[in-house]
This record gives sequence, structure tokens and C-alpha cells, in this order.
Amino acid sequence: MTILEQYGFAGAFGFYGDFIYSANQTRYGSGPVEALAGPTIGPLLEVGLVQPLRAGRAMLEGKTVEDSLRKLAAQSAQDLKTFIPMQNAFYAKAALDHLVFQQVLEALSPGYLQSIRRRTQREFNQAWWWEPGETMPERLPDIGGALK
Repeated sequence: MTILEQYGFAGAFGFYGDFIYSANQTRYGSGPVEALAGPTIGPLLEVGLVQPLRAGRAMLEGKTVEDSLRKLAAQSAQDLKTFIPMQNAFYAKAALDHLVFQQVLEALSPGYLQSIRRRTQREFNQAWWWEPGETMPERLPDIGGALK
């Protein structure tokens, strides 16, 4: 338990509390500079500066060049997709994710879809109604189960 949680201030400071709570890294893996730079400059700094430096550090630590470059390409594609207009619209998001983005990320970083499935099961103890990597769902969502 942190000192902020101990005294009941865990969420009271909002954006600034996140930096007090974890001074060098946000929950998304970026640092305070990227977060303070804002929603446009921050991701561009992440793609253009932070991720290439991480890939270089991984290579210096002994990881293969191919693995480091694949991971860099996948992370860059994931970040750059947020700049595509209308990609987050409720009527287009699922189709674009399953038909385009998941396929691209799996091609750039084999095992990406399996890691999504494992993480969802581990962190949320949930199954998918439309499995990552499938172009069409096998069934309709269970609305009754969602409302329980």
C-alpha cells in the first residue's frame, strides 16, 4: 500500500497523482514527458524516440535484431493506429480491429493474438465472444450474461 492509498488520497489528485504514485512511468508504459506533452505530441514522441531507444536497449541486452525490430514495428503500428480518423467509432471499431489491425499486428509480431487471449483470461477472467484473429464471430454476444 502506498502512502497515498494509506491516507485515502489514491484518486484525489487525478493526473498529477498518477505521477506521485508512479513517478517514472504511467500504467501505459510511457513516462511523464510523453504524458505531459499531450495526446498528439506524446504518442509521436513515443513512436519516434522512446520506442526506438527501447529497441536499441533490447539489442544491447542481447536480444536478436530481428525480434527487436519486429517488436518495434508492432508497437509503432499499435500507436499509429490511433491517428486514423474514425477508427474508434463504435460502428467501425470491432470490424477494423478484427479485419485489419489484429492481422497486421500478428504478422509483425507472431504470438500477439495469443498474448491478448492469455492476458484477458488472466487479468479479467473473461472469455471472448469474438476471438482475436477471427474475421467473423461464431455467435452473437450473450447480452443476458453481460447484464447479470
